[in-house]
Amino acid sequence: GDLDSALLGTLGEVARGFPPGALDEEYTITCELPSDKVGLLIGKRGEDVQRIRKASGTYVHFDPAQDGMDGQTLIIRGPMLKVYRAHALLMRRYHETQHEEVAEPGPPPNFEPNPVDPHLVQDLEEQLAELKRQVEAAKQRTAPTWTKKDRVPKGGGKGNQGKGRKGR
Repeated sequence: GDLDSALLGTLGEVARGFPPGALDEEYTITCELPSDKVGLLIGKRGEDVQRIRKASGTYVHFDPAQDGMDGQTLIIRGPMLKVYRAHALLMRRYHETQHEEVAEPGPPPNFEPNPVDPHLVQDLEEQLAELKRQVEAAKQRTAPTWTKKDRVPKGGGKGNQGKGRKGR
């Protein structure tokens, strides 16, 4: 609260102390950011970074990650105060994404699943084996048992209709 207001007041005083026109010259600042956060700063289809470019009147660009590097370089170019405004807006967004990640539900810290009791596993395996035996026994009881006399005589099915007849 008060510290922020005092700091902003100090920045205003410092800016007023610059020689005429100096704040309008082009300045560039760079900042290294983790590659996995860059997409969050850019936003869908670049909407977030475009909004910051428009709001600050600066050039904002992220250099592609270099081989073997975990970070990307943010480049902001424009008049000094506008550059710092763009940087502040991007850093606010960066910290918002950090906060969103922390707020996402997940397992509690130091979460370890309960160890499985080996006796429980053995009991379950035995139950499963018994169920399989019961299923096989039930299949045996309900399976039809065919004998030679139960067979359907040849020629008695629909598929043999008209056999031997000519002209059909």
